[in-house]
Amino acid sequence: MYKIEADSTKKVFKVTASGMFKLDEAHAFVDELARKIKTIDPKKYTLIINAKDQKPSGADVVPVQEKAIKIYLDTPFIKRYSIVMDSFITTQQIKRIGKNELLDNFIFIQNESEAL
Repeated sequence: MYKIEADSTKKVFKVTASGMFKLDEAHAFVDELARKIKTIDPKKYTLIINAKDQKPSGADVVPVQEKAIKIYLDTPFIKRYSIVMDSFITTQQIKRIGKNELLDNFIFIQNESEAL
């Protein structure tokens, strides 16, 4: 399950993901992410990712996760925050996919209020 929303008042682009992504859902997520980013001026927005309840994905989903991470990193948001995940395994999977770029370009927080 996922939700992507832009708050034009707070200038926050929020991505929420939970559960285990199946391949078709992962593709739909990346398509919607790219489409919604085109509706804002990211240079005026802060990205907040809440994947706290996301579960590890299957190997077939990893290339699609790489695309999502590339979009997050290539889009010129003011700042990028990610709420720390509950699952150690999922955290390690995302770190492996995102490599050092993910760690260098995101601020990791415990909850959304830390970013606002």
